[in-house]
Amino acid sequence: MYHEVKNGNVLTVNHVKNILRREYPHADVQSILGVHSEYDEGRKAGATFYKKTGLGPLPQALFNGVPFSKEEMNAAELEAVILQRIIDASGFFQKAVFMGLLNDHINAVDFLMDQNNVVSHINPSILGAERRYLHFRSTSVPFDVQDFSTFSFLDSQDKSAVISDSMKYLTKKDEDALYAVTVWIIADFDKPSGRQLLSNALKHLKTSSHIRIGVLNNPSSKIKEDNTAIARGILTAFLTQSNKSLKSFLIKLTKEETAKSLAAGTKIVKILLPGMNDDAFEKKYNTLGLDIIKTHQMFCQEVLKLLPGQMAVVSNGRILGPLGENEFQTEDFDLLERITYSTSAEKIKAVVKEMGVNTKSGSDLIMKIDALLSSLPKTEMRQDAELLREQHSVVKIEPQENEPFYDVIAIVDPLTREAQKMAHLLIVLKDIVNVKLRLFLSCRSKLSEVPLTSFYRFVLEPEIMYGINKHLPSEPVAKFLELPESPLLTLNMITPESWLVEAVNSSCDLDNIHLQDIKGTVETEYELEYILLEGHCFDVSTGQPPRGLQFTLGTKNNPVMVDTIVMANLGYFQLKANPGAWTLRLRKGRSEDIYRVFS
Repeated sequence: MYHEVKNGNVLTVNHVKNILRREYPHADVQSILGVHSEYDEGRKAGATFYKKTGLGPLPQALFNGVPFSKEEMNAAELEAVILQRIIDASGFFQKAVFMGLLNDHINAVDFLMDQNNVVSHINPSILGAERRYLHFRSTSVPFDVQDFSTFSFLDSQDKSAVISDSMKYLTKKDEDALYAVTVWIIADFDKPSGRQLLSNALKHLKTSSHIRIGVLNNPSSKIKEDNTAIARGILTAFLTQSNKSLKSFLIKLTKEETAKSLAAGTKIVKILLPGMNDDAFEKKYNTLGLDIIKTHQMFCQEVLKLLPGQMAVVSNGRILGPLGENEFQTEDFDLLERITYSTSAEKIKAVVKEMGVNTKSGSDLIMKIDALLSSLPKTEMRQDAELLREQHSVVKIEPQENEPFYDVIAIVDPLTREAQKMAHLLIVLKDIVNVKLRLFLSCRSKLSEVPLTSFYRFVLEPEIMYGINKHLPSEPVAKFLELPESPLLTLNMITPESWLVEAVNSSCDLDNIHLQDIKGTVETEYELEYILLEGHCFDVSTGQPPRGLQFTLGTKNNPVMVDTIVMANLGYFQLKANPGAWTLRLRKGRSEDIYRVFS
């Protein structure tokens, strides 16, 4: 078919019809290519699938469901990319077979689709690595969200706390429960795009038991009563109606025929539904005022950094926006909930549930903890320590009651140098913070010799210690008490490699300490004389160490305080320094004339 198209021309419907008539003269072209053709179902299904997946601009290609990036779709790179993906997939399947997760009786495609990282919809704003979070902080004085003048003087964290504490929520059912995912819908609900965003969220709510929905109005124009009728109706319904009535009324308010009716002059009380508390709604609607909408607008602009009328979605403190018109569909809310719930909210909910916190404050606590933890830089993955028994060989220290605490589990072989270090670290940690400590002693079952041949003290204090005059901090001290007197002992320090430490004052020979022959105590004073500045360098043109290169180390006022020459065979150099701000330079002369430092 494509061979019929000349270079530079475009394939058209007429080309397709001509080919069909020539190859299949008895076929009815209209029944094959017409609007109601049975062959059109595949095209419609493909278009529907493409729309639901959110794959983005065409063309698209997927390997085992994973889309290729725009760079990978380059013709010059595609073959190598596919080959690498085949290699990666082969290793994944081999491991699955070895672990017994995949066999001849399991469909490989179904196995792939059941993986935790597989989603039914793709949205870069949800799955992307760049994320913004709200910072919640409890305020010492409660503020009324309708007190706009006071709200305007609060900082961003206090504004977030006030909005969070005053927020009302819609849930799937009327029951009190802990909800792991809290979603705020931010839009101008007197505009079609804002109502559509809320409508999409309400559609998703019908299928979810983990989510609760709150709303914030972000007007696109100057706030007046005649251009905020729907927004005030939504807020009034949240404040006065039961969950079931609220849900039905919001669905009605998001319909365009309702908006047109209100714009034509229909009073909002005329569209109330049976079962609603009409009196409470009418009274609150007439007295609500505009300050609460002004408060919402200020929060959207100053905290969420949105322009007037822009839309956004906040999920457990994570800000997604600004959003374009029709950018966030029902499938996007489903994806957002799945990602939020599976990555963090599910585990936080389990912990909060064990604490016995009531439902409203418990759901708020889940939202705030999730926002706090998710906003922190990613570190090594945490794992729960599943301990089979705690009856023997364990030291337990309980935390202070009614206080937050760190759960610390330490497992050591007590007859090792590591255990000597850890013992003092745990003591200091206990003095600094409130901890629940469990120390497990994992001993070797058989010993052929004594594993420890030395005494050890780790010099670390929980806080700065002051001397007798209370003005200057005292020197760190290590004390050895009740040592055996008969063995011949040696005293030394284990310090970082770059530290040059020497004994400057001692009451005896530190290499030959025989306590039986010494009266009183052995006292020794050590001093950190220098900190070594070490490095390597090489000539970028040859890749070899530079010969005869010299460095100097100094300050702005005294550029040359110490100097050194680079070792010709290794490119290694070393300079003696002390704590402070220093400048490393090439020595003036041949070194500075021939070389310059790149990094």
